[in-house]
Amino acid sequence: MIVPKWLMRPLLIGCIIILGAGVITLGARAYFQQQALDGFWQKMTEQEKSISKLEDANGNQKAVIDELASQRERDADAVEQLLNSISDLARQDETTRNRLHALEVSNAQTRAYLDRLVDPAVSCMLDPACDDDQRAAADRPAAADEPDAVVQPAD
Repeated sequence: MIVPKWLMRPLLIGCIIILGAGVITLGARAYFQQQALDGFWQKMTEQEKSISKLEDANGNQKAVIDELASQRERDADAVEQLLNSISDLARQDETTRNRLHALEVSNAQTRAYLDRLVDPAVSCMLDPACDDDQRAAADRPAAADEPDAVVQPAD
């Protein structure tokens, strides 16, 4: 196809204008994409810093959680030991009570000793509900009080 000379010049000028507009459009698009890419990089850097801070905080929290878990295990062991001690004391108390009851039933001297009245001062000392007035009254000896006979142990 042969293009007439008079049409060639306007066609070339049109092609140059179209190419220039395309180049300008591509340049503008590249510029805006670069701006967007720079913004994304900046946001990504900020996110990485934020993630790094959160990882540090999580590491610190993990250390605290591990310490608390360790403390919980130590507490559980201590509670278990305490419960075992209480159980042992309850068994010892029951054994002592049974032995004392058996001794009271079988031995007249023991029965007489256990039937004696406890001194009010000692009773008040052993009773947490005893108030200061009761303690003071219990500490004063009464004029009519005579000491009980002392029971001598059997040989």
